[in-house]
Amino acid sequence: MLVYWDRKQTLNPRVHLRSARGAGALDFLIASGEVESGVADALWPERDSENETSRTLRRLSLAVAHAFLASGPAPGIDLPFDLPPRVHVGIPEGYAYYCLYPETYASAAKVFVDVRGTVSIGVVGVRNIGSSLSAVVAAALERTGCRVSTWTVRPHGHPFDRRLSLTPELERTWREAPVDYWAIVDEGPGLSGSSITSVASYLSGLGIPDDRIAFFPSWEPSGDQFVSEAARRRWQRHAKYTGSWKAPFVAGDSLIELSAGAWRSHVFKSEDQWPAAQPQHERRKFLDGETKLWKFEGLGRFGKQKLERAESLWKVGFGPRPLGFDGGFLQMEWLPGPRASLSDAGDPDLVQTVGRYLGYLAHEWSVSDGASSDLLREMIRVNTGREWTQAIPAARSCVIDGRLMPHEWVRTPSGYRKTDCLHHHDDHFLAGPQGIGWDVAGASIEMALGAEATHTLARACGVPETDLAFWRTAYTAFRLGYCELAARALAGTPEETRFRSASARYGRALPRA
Repeated sequence: MLVYWDRKQTLNPRVHLRSARGAGALDFLIASGEVESGVADALWPERDSENETSRTLRRLSLAVAHAFLASGPAPGIDLPFDLPPRVHVGIPEGYAYYCLYPETYASAAKVFVDVRGTVSIGVVGVRNIGSSLSAVVAAALERTGCRVSTWTVRPHGHPFDRRLSLTPELERTWREAPVDYWAIVDEGPGLSGSSITSVASYLSGLGIPDDRIAFFPSWEPSGDQFVSEAARRRWQRHAKYTGSWKAPFVAGDSLIELSAGAWRSHVFKSEDQWPAAQPQHERRKFLDGETKLWKFEGLGRFGKQKLERAESLWKVGFGPRPLGFDGGFLQMEWLPGPRASLSDAGDPDLVQTVGRYLGYLAHEWSVSDGASSDLLREMIRVNTGREWTQAIPAARSCVIDGRLMPHEWVRTPSGYRKTDCLHHHDDHFLAGPQGIGWDVAGASIEMALGAEATHTLARACGVPETDLAFWRTAYTAFRLGYCELAARALAGTPEETRFRSASARYGRALPRA
């Protein structure tokens, strides 16, 4: 199934670093890792190596990490003269989506030193987020007296079978490196575990003993669930070091965890009403009393962008009121009213509100393109087994909502309000920023709207009725694929049953699309 989207951002390295340097220590740390990753990927698209440019950027990332850990002033920027004018960089997902704090890795480095002592160590970051995370690990180790050598690498190949490839020069440098231990740093492991373990496999091939190679991951799964058999075996052979750190407000006792689907018990009267939820894909969120919701929306600039969007949507009457921002978490008012259901789908007030909301997004939130037409066409083919042979509508991309299920709408004294409206255009799932026809189709399918109500929405958003067939097909294909993957990942749980039911519903909707 095709549901993920490999989002890329295009950066001017010099402009990006100078802008981030004035935004704060965390933004500068994130930006230095992004630039280092983008330049290295451009220099070595197939086999990793190093030169004076990469070594200069590695020194910069390390200096920024030292300043970040010391809460000190940002270091100066002495950049190589031969930086490319622009690079393409993936989103550092842990910072943007998954509540991953760099401080956690500094804590893991302390755990390592408590166990191994102050040693000489080679620190290898797996790009892209591993660039900044490995800089934090290296800086934290240096602060304890360890002697550190450090690099970043990019394993290549199929996502379930990544392989690391180095030039002979870099391989010789590693083989001769005067280090006692090796630390491999990444935000994973993910579904396959093959990226982080491929680096350990390469080091083993250089003759380095297993007990001298350690993983610095974001969590410590058993490894039994890895798709890659090689990763499953490799994962068991090496020590793992993880740390802990929480945003200050998360440590309080007054907060109620609403993550991983727990929010449903506060919204619905019985479990029979619960929609399906994929726990791994939900953002961390907490209920503070009965009036405030804390939700992770991203560290650094990622969270600041969501705060700006939340303020805009609240001012025009569509979203909850933002109340503050701290540690990557956006504080918003909790909307306690009843959630809409399929029985409300014909409510003229709801349909009109949805129409105004989508029209506002279409006209006020134009952005650059998201997933390409070719990728959407391929998604339809992979997820449904059918070919879309007609022309794909040309549409201006905007910041879509992406989640228009009835339960996402709360009935308040001032009318319907949208609860989850900040980031579904901006995660690693399809379709990204897209023509507003995606949301028109989503509302039509999720709310089981009739032809008249659907056409009313389309007219309100400027979507030609002749384009609706494509948007309905694309949206249904995505949801069908997502539910199928979620059901497999959650096999044997009540969520599998819920996702199987949802998948069947989308399957029935597909012929009509």
